[in-house]
Amino acid sequence: MVRLKTRWILARLEFQSDTNNSTTTTTGTNPASAASALLLLHKTKARSFPSHKELFFALHDAHLENFGLAATGEAKELQVRFSDPATQLVLIRVARTAGARIRCTLTLMTNLIDRHVTIRILSVHGNVRTAKTAAIHHVRNAYHADFHQQAAAQKRTDEPKHDTHNKDSTMVDDNQRQPNAVASVEATTTTRKLCAQLEASLAEIHAIDF
Repeated sequence: MVRLKTRWILARLEFQSDTNNSTTTTTGTNPASAASALLLLHKTKARSFPSHKELFFALHDAHLENFGLAATGEAKELQVRFSDPATQLVLIRVARTAGARIRCTLTLMTNLIDRHVTIRILSVHGNVRTAKTAAIHHVRNAYHADFHQQAAAQKRTDEPKHDTHNKDSTMVDDNQRQPNAVASVEATTTTRKLCAQLEASLAEIHAIDF
C-alpha cells in the first residue's frame, strides 16, 4: 500500500479591518474598558472569520486562477483542517507535490470573501504531529499575549491616583474604588472566557487526525 505523502501549511490570515481594530484596542487610553474591548475584538473576529468551506472555495478558485486547469486536481485535494478566528490561524493539508504551488497561491492572495487580506505562512510540516505541535505553540503564544495585555491594563487600573497637594494622598477615595472594582470584575470575566476559548482551540487541534 502506498502512503499518501502530504504537506501541512500553517498560516495566519491578517485582515485589514482586524488590524486597525487591534491597534485601537491596544492603544486605548481607558484601562477600565480594556477587558470589554479585548473581548469585543475576539467576538468581532469570530463573526467575520471565514468558515472552512469558504476558505476551501476561496483557495480553490485562487489556485485555478494562478495555475489554470492543470492545477484542478491539486485544488480539489487541499483540505482546511483547522481554523481559529481568535488567533486567525489556519492549518491546510495538501499533497506534497503541490505544496510549493499552494504556498505560492496563499502568498499571492490579497482578497478573501470580499475583504482585503494578507496571508503569512508561518511554517510547513511533513506530518501531522509536527504540524499540531507548531499550531499549539502559535495558539498559546497568541493567547499569552492577550493575557499579558489584560494584566498590564488591570495593573494600570489598580494604581491609585494621588493628589500631590493633599496631605491624605495615600488614602484611596471611595469614588475611585468603585471603577477599579468594576474593571477587576470585567478583567476576571474576560480572562475566564479567553481561557475557555484557548481550551477549545487546543482541543480542536488535538482532535486533528491524518
